[in-house]
Amino acid sequence: MTGKLAGHYDIQLIGSFNQENAVAAGLACLRLGTSLADIQKGIAQTSVPGRMEVITQTNGAKVFVDYAHNGDSLEKLLSVVEEHQKGDLHLILGATGNKGESRRADFARVINAHPNLHVILTADDPNYEDPQAIAEEIASQVTRPLDIQVDREKAISQAMARTNNETDAVIIAGKGADAYQIVNGERTAYAGDLNIAKNYLN
Repeated sequence: MTGKLAGHYDIQLIGSFNQENAVAAGLACLRLGTSLADIQKGIAQTSVPGRMEVITQTNGAKVFVDYAHNGDSLEKLLSVVEEHQKGDLHLILGATGNKGESRRADFARVINAHPNLHVILTADDPNYEDPQAIAEEIASQVTRPLDIQVDREKAISQAMARTNNETDAVIIAGKGADAYQIVNGERTAYAGDLNIAKNYLN
């Protein structure tokens, strides 16, 4: 990095938007009198649960977990993963119930823009709506067949089982570090995307 923050920086969060956020945070710390060494250390140690978390399957394939929950953030997430993973990409995606209904069309638009993306539509806080119906609404606006598995854990395990090597990736979008599903107005227990993915690494 050049300028006021000149030096070498390690960052755990991939993607140019995360690098831009790190620069902004570093500049703010510099104005507050923080040393460059401490800024470098802080950036290197920073991770955000549910934000671009990455684990590796035994076959070398990557699993990305991210909060991306609208069309814009999903597009950015896919673009970052596509920079690094050149094999088969498998997306796990759902849309919330009883709010943000326009996101469903946005998700369909993004999926249509990535024709080689393998997609499993699943539940993501369906609330009072039927997660199957939400998934079918998204699928109806996509120009190719999609898989639907409303059991989110099963969707994750199925996608991970379809990877073959280090060029492949599974992208689990929407819930990030949330350890619950909102169903019928209540938060119901959910192990969390990252924890579930870790259970299926082998």
